[in-house]
Amino acid sequence: NDVAKEIQVLDGCDNPNIVRYLGCYKAPGEEDLWIVMEYCGGGSVAEIIRVLNRPLNEDSIALICRDCLNGLKYLHSKAIV
Repeated sequence: NDVAKEIQVLDGCDNPNIVRYLGCYKAPGEEDLWIVMEYCGGGSVAEIIRVLNRPLNEDSIALICRDCLNGLKYLHSKAIV
């Protein structure tokens, strides 16, 4: 099924620009599947902007773009995207 495929893809990723898959579980008697991922302490870009209460500067935007593009490059190299 689609969830199993997604888990297989996540489990096969090993790159600092891709959030790591740690495992999954179903609670006894529950139907929901919980996927456990690496904790990202910095939060989302939107959250950073909200906390700063101002737009990001050009250097910060460049770093975020670089890391996103490196993650995308990795996914392309594995024929995932």
